[in-house]
Formats: sequence, structure tokens, C-alpha cells
Amino acid sequence: MAFFIQQLLDKAGADLPARDEEALRQDGASLERDAHMLAWALAEIRQGRWDGRRRDPDDPGGDPGGDPGAAQRQHMEEALHAADRLVPRAEALRAWALHGLRTHHHRSHADIADMLGVPRSTAAARWRALERTPPELWDWARGTRPEPPACDLASAGAVVVDSGGAILAAERARPPVGLVPGAAGHVDEHGDAEQAARAELAEEVGVGPDGPGPRLISLDNPVGGWRANRCRRPVPAGRTPGHQWTVYRALVERADAVAAAEEVVSWRWVDAEEAQRLADRTVAWAKGAVTDAEFKTRPGWEPVWLRWLAEYGLVEAGGGDLARVEALAEQAPAGAA
Repeated sequence: MAFFIQQLLDKAGADLPARDEEALRQDGASLERDAHMLAWALAEIRQGRWDGRRRDPDDPGGDPGGDPGAAQRQHMEEALHAADRLVPRAEALRAWALHGLRTHHHRSHADIADMLGVPRSTAAARWRALERTPPELWDWARGTRPEPPACDLASAGAVVVDSGGAILAAERARPPVGLVPGAAGHVDEHGDAEQAARAELAEEVGVGPDGPGPRLISLDNPVGGWRANRCRRPVPAGRTPGHQWTVYRALVERADAVAAAEEVVSWRWVDAEEAQRLADRTVAWAKGAVTDAEFKTRPGWEPVWLRWLAEYGLVEAGGGDLARVEALAEQAPAGAA
């Protein structure tokens, strides 16, 4: 997708600022990923692989003691989130097309009805729906979203574990690449680190005192400190990039997480053995034994989280390995100012 967008930019001679070009490439790549996921879902449905709970030959839980249908369930979850992201964006693009045809090319409802092969009443209804399109969808298509706020240099979050020691592993919808063992974000207007951690848990992975996601039992045992990790926000003039971190241990009553469609692609619970394998994969990436493309396809833990997992004793990593991983966390993610 980024290749075709670059071709269009080159042919049209568009003079977009570098930041806007990068945002265009990211949005195009996101559309392509979601469309690919839904095409994959369509193929599995046509093959009858979603007709019931079944053990799949490429199911990671396909061993005799594993959970039948684990990969099948994950594909369904990924398709659901892909559709949740893609549908409103497709509606925004349709809105722009209808708006252009009606406003600039003076096409009537009858013209549009003929074009789409639908009754005139349907074309008119779509126009009325277009007039009610949420402003943020217009802004997304036009690329006129507001400038990101300056980084407040303070992050708060939580590692989510259940009473059996399993860790919630979530895959972000946006960079940086890697699995997150919970949720985190800027402190900003939340007031303090604990309030920010609670808000991020609820927003990103549905963890709270009540609701459909994992029920929060306790939030305690904070660890933290200054980390030179970068984010996508611009850094205030004269300040050193990085964040003062406060990370909590969130003990929850295990349930299926309810993630924000814009924030998280998929999630799963991992045991101690898998948590260590994910840590080893991140270390291998830091050492150059795993390429960027390979890590993106099959990620380990996001680099900035490995130290906190090690401090909680949930994974093991030597000091030298942690230093290499820290160097990855200090790189600016795609789209950073």
C-alpha cells in the first residue's frame, strides 16, 4: 500500500510535509492490513473452518493437552477488530466520494442511483446519512487531524496477571511493535500515575472493577524510574526524550479482555513458559538474531516492557541483554516527531 501511495504522490507532484506523508503511508498500510485480515476470514468461512469449535492443524494450542480452536478463536477476534476499524473508514471514503459527486460534479440522486444500481430512494438515504457523518471521519480521510500534544515525559501503566500467574499479552494496533503485558499511557490530565494506570487499563484492555473485561482485584506494588524510551509525541524544547515510568501489578479475575478497536489488534493469556519465550524473542531481536520483519510477524514483548517484567520476576533476562533491549526502546517509533 505504501508503494502505491508513493507512486501517486510522485505522479501528482504533491507537496506534503514529511509528517503528513508518513501519516498517509501508515493509514494506507492499516487499511491494507485490515482488508487482508477480512479476506483471510472470508477464505476460512468458505472452507467451513468457522462452522464449529475445532482443532486446527496450525493451531498453537493443537497439542493433546491444548485448547481446541485457540487459533480459530484468535482469527475471529482479529477479524472482528479489523472490521470495526475498516467499516467506519470505508464509510468516510464513501462519504467523500458522494460529497464530491453531488457538490462538485452536480450528480443528482438519480445519477448516483444508476451508478450504484440501487433505487433512487436508497441513493437519497445515503446522502442524508452522509450529512450526518461524524466530523472525525471527515478529518481522518482529509488528513486534517489535530497536532499531537507535547509529550508530558510521564508514563503510567500496569502488568496484568491473574491468580494463576498468567499474563495478559496484547498486540497494539499502532507502533511500537511488540506485545504489551497490560496497558500504559501518558499521565497527562489523569491527575496522577495510579489514576492514569486505571484509565489506560479500562480503555485499552477492558480491565476494571466491573464490566465485561477482566475484573480488577488489586493495583499495587509499583515499580518505575526514568527510561529514555521515545514516543510519537513531540518533545518539549530543551527536554530530554523519555518518560518517568510508574508501573503497577494489576491482579485480575481472569476473563476475555475487551480491547479498544483503535488500540489493540488481539490479546491472549500466556503462562510463565510462554512469557519467557516471548522475552527470549525480544532479546534475540535486540541481538540481531531476529530481523525486524520476523519480529513484526511473530513478536515478543515490546522492548520497553521487558525490564518491568524482569523486575516483577515474571521473566528472566541478564543485565547485558536488558541493555541491548533498552537501546531498541530508545529508538523513535514510526510517526514520531
